[in-house]
Amino acid sequence: MDADGHNITRLTYHDADDKDPTWSPDGRRIAFSSKRNGSSNVYVMDADGHNITRLTYHDADDRGPSWSPDGERITFPSLRDGDWELYVVDADGHNLVRLTCHPDRDWGPEWSPDGKHLAFSSFREGNWNVYLLTLSQFEGCGG
Repeated sequence: MDADGHNITRLTYHDADDKDPTWSPDGRRIAFSSKRNGSSNVYVMDADGHNITRLTYHDADDRGPSWSPDGERITFPSLRDGDWELYVVDADGHNLVRLTCHPDRDWGPEWSPDGKHLAFSSFREGNWNVYLLTLSQFEGCGG
Protein backbone atom coordinates (compact mmCIF):
# COMPACT_ATOMS: atom_id res chain seq x y z
CA MET A 1 0.00 0.00 0.00
CA ASP A 2 1.21 3.46 -0.83
CA ALA A 3 1.33 6.20 1.80
CA ASP A 4 -1.86 7.66 0.30
CA GLY A 5 -3.72 4.35 0.79
CA HIS A 6 -3.65 3.22 -2.84
CA ASN A 7 -2.35 -0.04 -4.31
CA ILE A 8 -4.12 -2.28 -1.82
CA THR A 9 -4.74 -5.88 -2.89
CA ARG A 10 -7.72 -7.71 -1.46
CA LEU A 11 -6.82 -11.32 -0.66
CA THR A 12 -10.06 -12.82 0.65
CA TYR A 13 -13.51 -12.68 -0.92
CA HIS A 14 -16.04 -14.09 1.50
CA ASP A 15 -19.13 -12.66 3.17
CA ALA A 16 -17.90 -13.79 6.60
CA ASP A 17 -15.35 -11.95 8.71
CA ASP A 18 -11.74 -12.76 7.77
CA LYS A 19 -9.29 -11.22 10.24
CA ASP A 20 -6.16 -11.62 12.39
CA PRO A 21 -3.77 -12.19 9.43
CA THR A 22 -0.21 -13.21 10.22
CA TRP A 23 2.67 -14.00 7.86
CA SER A 24 4.48 -17.32 7.90
CA PRO A 25 8.20 -16.89 8.65
CA ASP A 26 9.14 -17.65 5.02
CA GLY A 27 6.61 -15.11 3.72
CA ARG A 28 4.87 -17.66 1.49
CA ARG A 29 1.66 -18.15 3.52
CA ILE A 30 -0.74 -16.18 5.69
CA ALA A 31 -2.72 -17.63 8.58
CA PHE A 32 -5.95 -15.91 9.59
CA SER A 33 -9.19 -16.51 11.45
CA SER A 34 -12.54 -16.60 9.68
CA LYS A 35 -16.20 -17.18 10.46
CA ARG A 36 -16.79 -18.82 7.05
CA ASN A 37 -18.46 -21.83 8.63
CA GLY A 38 -20.37 -20.03 11.39
CA SER A 39 -17.79 -19.95 14.17
CA SER A 40 -14.29 -18.54 13.94
CA ASN A 41 -11.65 -21.06 12.84
CA VAL A 42 -8.02 -20.84 11.71
CA TYR A 43 -7.22 -20.92 8.00
CA VAL A 44 -4.02 -20.72 5.95
CA MET A 45 -3.65 -19.37 2.42
CA ASP A 46 -0.86 -18.64 -0.01
CA ALA A 47 0.44 -15.06 0.19
CA ASP A 48 -1.45 -14.24 -3.03
CA GLY A 49 -4.78 -15.32 -1.49
CA HIS A 50 -5.00 -18.67 -3.26
CA ASN A 51 -5.22 -22.19 -1.80
CA ILE A 52 -7.22 -21.37 1.33
CA THR A 53 -7.16 -24.32 3.73
CA ARG A 54 -9.12 -24.67 6.95
CA LEU A 55 -6.93 -25.89 9.84
CA THR A 56 -9.32 -26.01 12.78
CA TYR A 57 -12.79 -27.48 13.02
CA HIS A 58 -14.81 -26.53 16.06
CA ASP A 59 -18.10 -24.80 16.87
CA ALA A 60 -16.39 -22.49 19.37
CA ASP A 61 -14.13 -19.63 18.28
CA ASP A 62 -10.46 -20.11 17.33
CA ARG A 63 -8.75 -16.75 16.79
CA GLY A 64 -5.50 -14.80 16.50
CA PRO A 65 -3.09 -17.36 14.98
CA SER A 66 0.67 -17.03 15.44
CA TRP A 67 3.30 -18.97 13.44
CA SER A 68 6.21 -20.77 15.05
CA PRO A 69 9.60 -19.45 13.87
CA ASP A 70 10.19 -22.58 11.77
CA GLY A 71 6.75 -22.28 10.14
CA GLU A 72 5.80 -25.80 11.22
CA ARG A 73 3.20 -24.94 13.88
CA ILE A 74 0.55 -22.35 14.63
CA THR A 75 -0.69 -21.37 18.06
CA PHE A 76 -3.99 -19.63 18.75
CA PRO A 77 -6.47 -18.86 21.54
CA SER A 78 -9.68 -20.88 21.49
CA LEU A 79 -12.98 -20.84 23.34
CA ARG A 80 -13.53 -24.57 22.67
CA ASP A 81 -13.28 -25.63 26.33
CA GLY A 82 -15.56 -22.93 27.71
CA ASP A 83 -12.91 -20.30 28.33
CA TRP A 84 -10.06 -18.87 26.27
CA GLU A 85 -7.13 -21.30 26.30
CA LEU A 86 -4.07 -21.56 24.05
CA TYR A 87 -3.67 -24.37 21.53
CA VAL A 88 -1.03 -25.35 19.00
CA VAL A 89 -1.56 -27.25 15.75
CA ASP A 90 0.77 -28.33 12.97
CA ALA A 91 0.64 -25.99 9.97
CA ASP A 92 -1.13 -28.76 8.04
CA GLY A 93 -3.93 -28.96 10.64
CA HIS A 94 -2.77 -32.14 12.40
CA ASN A 95 -1.73 -32.74 16.02
CA LEU A 96 -3.88 -30.25 17.92
CA VAL A 97 -2.66 -29.82 21.52
CA ARG A 98 -4.08 -27.70 24.33
CA LEU A 99 -1.31 -25.64 25.94
CA THR A 100 -2.99 -23.80 28.82
CA CYS A 101 -5.45 -24.98 31.46
CA HIS A 102 -6.56 -22.04 33.53
CA PRO A 103 -10.12 -20.89 34.27
CA ASP A 104 -9.30 -17.33 33.18
CA ARG A 105 -8.66 -15.98 29.67
CA ASP A 106 -5.36 -16.68 27.88
CA TRP A 107 -4.78 -14.62 24.76
CA GLY A 108 -2.31 -13.31 22.16
CA PRO A 109 0.35 -16.03 21.99
CA GLU A 110 3.67 -15.00 20.44
CA TRP A 111 6.60 -17.34 19.83
CA SER A 112 10.13 -16.58 20.98
CA PRO A 113 12.62 -16.35 18.08
CA ASP A 114 14.09 -19.75 19.01
CA GLY A 115 10.64 -21.39 19.22
CA LYS A 116 11.18 -22.58 22.80
CA HIS A 117 8.75 -20.23 24.56
CA LEU A 118 5.36 -18.62 24.13
CA ALA A 119 4.62 -15.21 25.60
CA PHE A 120 0.92 -14.52 26.10
CA SER A 121 -1.52 -12.34 27.99
CA SER A 122 -3.79 -13.78 30.64
CA PHE A 123 -6.55 -12.34 32.77
CA ARG A 124 -5.53 -13.98 36.03
CA GLU A 125 -5.75 -12.50 39.50
CA GLY A 126 -8.22 -9.84 38.33
CA ASN A 127 -6.21 -8.10 35.61
CA TRP A 128 -4.26 -8.73 32.41
CA ASN A 129 -0.58 -9.65 32.71
CA VAL A 130 2.06 -11.17 30.45
CA TYR A 131 3.11 -14.78 31.03
CA LEU A 132 5.74 -17.09 29.56
CA LEU A 133 5.20 -20.76 28.73
CA THR A 134 8.39 -22.80 28.33
CA LEU A 135 7.50 -25.48 25.81
CA SER A 136 10.30 -27.88 26.80
CA GLN A 137 8.77 -28.06 30.29
CA PHE A 138 5.23 -28.47 28.98
CA GLU A 139 3.64 -31.63 30.30
CA GLY A 140 0.20 -31.21 28.76
CA CYS A 141 -3.10 -30.41 30.32
CA GLY A 142 -5.64 -32.49 28.47
CA GLY A 143 -8.42 -31.16 26.34
